Amino acid sequence: MMDAKATFEALPEAERQAQRERLAHLLESAAWRFARTMPQNPHWYTLRETWARDEDFVWAVEQIRLRGYRHQFQGHWYVQFDLNAFVYWSMGWAIAASTGGGPGSTRVGRS
Repeated sequence: MMDAKATFEALPEAERQAQRERLAHLLESAAWRFARTMPQNPHWYTLRETWARDEDFVWAVEQIRLRGYRHQFQGHWYVQFDLNAFVYWSMGWAIAASTGGGPGSTRVGRS
């Protein structure tokens, strides 16, 4: 991830801003559900399967991880990214499903 981060940071400011705007558009247009099972921690999530284009979901998760910062929550580390009025995170799994049949990244959360 460090090479990707360095490559991203070397981009001209205008290009980084264009990517930020694309990310904002994708996240704001996603279908969000309230996490009813966690009323003590109010937040919403969007499911990969609800996105019109899987490549947009993958790109959004990559961008959150690339631009974000580490944050510990209930004993687990996540990468969070602040954008507009929300904090976004992915669940930390590999984006593609693992070859061993484990979970791939299937959701993005926001609060």
